[in-house]
Amino acid sequence: MNETIAFVNASGQARHRLLATHGEPLFHARWDRAVFIHYECDPEALQKCLPFPLDLYNGRAFVSVVAFTMQEMRPRLGGPIAAWLFKPIATHRFLNVRSYVKHKGEPGIYFMAEWLSNRLSVLLGPVTFGLPYRFGQIEYWHNPDAGELEGRIASTYGAFEYCALPAVEFDLCEPGSVTEFLLERYTAYTCAGDRKRFFRVWHEPWQQTIKIISRIAMGLVWLYEGLIPKILFLRSDEVDLVRRSGVIWRTPEWTLQVLGIAQIAFGIWLIAGWAERFAVAIATAWMAVLIVLVAGVNPDMLTDPYGALIKDLCLIACAITVWMLAPPLERPDSG
Repeated sequence: MNETIAFVNASGQARHRLLATHGEPLFHARWDRAVFIHYECDPEALQKCLPFPLDLYNGRAFVSVVAFTMQEMRPRLGGPIAAWLFKPIATHRFLNVRSYVKHKGEPGIYFMAEWLSNRLSVLLGPVTFGLPYRFGQIEYWHNPDAGELEGRIASTYGAFEYCALPAVEFDLCEPGSVTEFLLERYTAYTCAGDRKRFFRVWHEPWQQTIKIISRIAMGLVWLYEGLIPKILFLRSDEVDLVRRSGVIWRTPEWTLQVLGIAQIAFGIWLIAGWAERFAVAIATAWMAVLIVLVAGVNPDMLTDPYGALIKDLCLIACAITVWMLAPPLERPDSG
């Protein structure tokens, strides 16, 4: 759990820093199916290519190639009209070459070169943010579930291709590891001529598999609890618990069936992943209420090693994991 907390804190601190600046964020966008390819370099040779001091990991310097697709870029303000105006540059493929630097103590990345598949964006990037954009013919096949991870980029500067076997499972970056050093960066520095600039970004922690597994596990348990013991195979002990609790609508059997339908609907909500934090908050509150009601009727449940209390505590642990890794709700647009 400590690793998870440290991992999420980097993202959470970056989000707080971004939102603390008036007018930020300027834009929203999705970065889909990102692939990172890292190269270790000689620090002295690399520093000669950079206008900012290198950020080293235990004396080691790195350059990374990052391939991803940006989608749905639009201004934070302006709503559907602004999003429509940004349609021509809203979606395109990226390949950027970045190094790791520090400026006034703040770690970040420095874009050494970037290739885009959108010619209009290539024209706008250098003017607006001093970004070293170049046009490239870019094709990506990033489908790790199908065992496919390939890319091909060609431009007047040359060509770059990669092919890899995707990992069977993804995991969180270990705090303090070189992986965290390379992936969890939320400030970008640029330099055009003598003018140095920076901008900040925020994204969810790159690795999300544990969160998804926890959420789906919760959803499946809610589906099972609603369908099997409350609708398909009504259990006499549950009927007796409802009767003894006094919380009855019409009959104990009817009460259980209504509760089962509600649990099935909630299980579908959890599996679908809509409003994750809100969903797990409701699930945790619901489980807490049920624990109190059931324990009041059947105190033996509290000491049963195979009872509902143990199961509910495990589900609450899953809910905490989802809450910590899920993105907070976006600040509503004011335009």
